[in-house]
Amino acid sequence: MLPIQVDDVTEIRSYAEDDASLLFSVIDKHRADLARWLPWVQDTHGAEDSLNFIRWAAGRQHSGDGFAGGIWRGGVFSGGFGAHPGSRLGRSVDLGYWLAPEARGKGIITACCRAVTGLLFGQGYNRVVIKCAPGNQESWRVPERLGFVLEGVEREGELLNGEFTDLRVYSMLSRDWRRD
Repeated sequence: MLPIQVDDVTEIRSYAEDDASLLFSVIDKHRADLARWLPWVQDTHGAEDSLNFIRWAAGRQHSGDGFAGGIWRGGVFSGGFGAHPGSRLGRSVDLGYWLAPEARGKGIITACCRAVTGLLFGQGYNRVVIKCAPGNQESWRVPERLGFVLEGVEREGELLNGEFTDLRVYSMLSRDWRRD
């Protein structure tokens, strides 16, 4: 599925093994900010961890089991984006994303979610899901802007920094997707 040209300046593309140091440096630079909402940050201690993630992501993409790639805007690495199978029988997929703080507030994630959701529906998926912690308003505003439906709260759906946190669950069905 990757690369995905989101707009004139934004692309989601597969990580290359050479991206491990860059990926780690962005995560490490913004560790405190990212760790507030992303459980995997606490397990990322060096470029070797990022390299292992990149290899894992390549294997998943190769096997057709979703993807994880970097968001590049104007040639600058800005964050990450992934699509992970939810229910094979329900033809459902979950989206996940993050941005470095300096890239936020520019509509990048909204544009990425719009592009990827349209592509997934074009590939026969029926349902796209986005889950966000209730306190992460920046994140849950994205599915709301795109017309996703808030289905409810998955109680204690994720272990984050040693404590379980609830997740707001948003979904979009193929039949309800605006084809703009």
